[in-house]
Amino acid sequence: MTTRADKRRAFFDFGDRIRVLPVVHGSADFALAVREELLANHYDCLAVPLPASFEPAVMDAVALLPQVSMVVQTMDDEGQTASHVPIDPCQPVIRGLRMAQAERKAIAFIDLEHREVEGAEGYYPDAFALKGLAPDKFAAAVLSVSEPPAAESLRDRRCRHMAFQLGKLSLDFERILFLPSIADWPFIRDAFVRRLPYPEEVPYFAPIHCWPVAKEGLFFYLAELPFITALYEKVRFGIEDERSMSVDGVKELVLESRDRLVRRKASARRRISIKTMGIYLQYVRNLTLLSRRLRPELVTLLEAAKQVCGDDFAITMLEVAREYPFGTDDPDTPRARASIDSAELPELGTVEITSRLPGAELEWRSIDLRREPDEPERKRWKQVWNPHEQCSYPPEDRRIESFNLHVREQAKSLISNDLARSEKFTSSLKDGLDIRETLRNWHTKDLYVREVPPARGSLEIVVFLFDVPAEANMY
Repeated sequence: MTTRADKRRAFFDFGDRIRVLPVVHGSADFALAVREELLANHYDCLAVPLPASFEPAVMDAVALLPQVSMVVQTMDDEGQTASHVPIDPCQPVIRGLRMAQAERKAIAFIDLEHREVEGAEGYYPDAFALKGLAPDKFAAAVLSVSEPPAAESLRDRRCRHMAFQLGKLSLDFERILFLPSIADWPFIRDAFVRRLPYPEEVPYFAPIHCWPVAKEGLFFYLAELPFITALYEKVRFGIEDERSMSVDGVKELVLESRDRLVRRKASARRRISIKTMGIYLQYVRNLTLLSRRLRPELVTLLEAAKQVCGDDFAITMLEVAREYPFGTDDPDTPRARASIDSAELPELGTVEITSRLPGAELEWRSIDLRREPDEPERKRWKQVWNPHEQCSYPPEDRRIESFNLHVREQAKSLISNDLARSEKFTSSLKDGLDIRETLRNWHTKDLYVREVPPARGSLEIVVFLFDVPAEANMY
C-alpha cells in the first residue's frame, strides 16, 4: 500500500536511483533542507548544477569555509565580464558539497560547459515557509509559474545535458541526490523521462580563479546578512538548533545593536527601553506582513529602527549586520572586493559578475540615515563657532535638553503614581514589592505588591520659568 509520504517522495524521484531536491539558490532555509535530507537518507553520490571544470577550485574553496571565497571564470576575451560561484555557507549547493566532502561521498558536477551565463533570477515565495511546509509542496507552488526554456536556448541545452549526465550516473551509483534550481528541475525531469537528445559540448578554454572575498564587500555578496551567516557558522559547531536561526538571528541582531549603542551612549538605555523594543518588534512584524513576506528584510528592520528608536540605533544595526568574524585580515593576501553586480578582482580589475547559482531577485533600496558628528567634527565646529552670529551653545543646550527629559519623566511617574494600587502577592511581583503596605499588614504575614499602570496621555509642552536673579530664601 502506497502512503501519502511515499507519494510525496516519488514526486522528486527520477526512477529508483535518483532523488531530486529543488532549491532556491541563496536561501539558508533551503540549505537546512539539504542538510536534513542528507542526514535522513543514505546517498552515495551528490550531483550539483555546476560545470566539471569548476570542481577543483570549488572543492578547494569549500574546504576553506567559513572563509567566504569567489570562484571566477571570465566570459569574454577582454575580461570585462565574468561568471562566479559564491562559496557561501548559506548556499544550499555549497552546504551539500560541504557535507559530502566531510563524509567522503562521491561528487559530480554535471552542468554543461558554457562560457556565457544567463544568470536569470526569479521571484519565489518566502523560503521561511519551509518551517511548516514540505519541500514538495513548495516546489509544486512554484511549478505553476515556471516558464519553459526556449528551444535550443542555453537553458534548454543545460537541462538536456544534466538529464543525460544523471542517466550516466545512475549506471554507477545506487542512490544519487541532485540539487537543481527550483526553476529548472521540471524541465530536467521532462528531458530525463522523454530521453531527449543531449547537446554536444563546444570545447573552450577560460582560466578559473579563486580569491577570498574582502570583509567590507560581504554585505553585497552573501545570501544572508554577514552577521546572521556568522551565527549559522557558530551554531553549526554548537548544540543549538539551526532551524530557528532564521528568526533567532534577527533577534540577536536587534539585541546586539541595542547593547552596542548603550555601551557607546549610556543615555540610549533610557530611550530604548523594553517597552520601546516591544513596540519596535510589533512595527517590524506589521511592515513585514505589508511587504508580503514571512521574515523581515534588512531595510524593514532599519526603517522601523529609524522611526521608533532613532537614526543612531538604525546606524548601529547596519554596522552590526555587516560584521563577519571569519576570514583573513592579512593585507598582503589578494582579495576580491564585491559590490552590486560587480567586483574588483586582483588580476582582472573591475568586472561585471554573474552568478552561476542565481537565486531570488534582489531589490536594492535606499534609506536616509543621519549620523551624529564624530569628535573631530565637534572640535572643528567649536573652533569656527562665533557667539555673535549664533544664539546656540551646544554644552548649554545639552544641559537644558537633559533637564527637559528629566522633568518629563518625573511628571509621567507622578501621574502614574496616582493610579497605582496594591494587592496581595500571588504569582507575580508586577512592578515591585510594596514595602509600606507589607509593613502595615505585617501581622497577617502577607506580602503586597505594587502595580503602576502606564500614564494616560502624554506631555506635549514643558514650560520653564526662570527667575533672575534667583533668591535663596524663596527657593
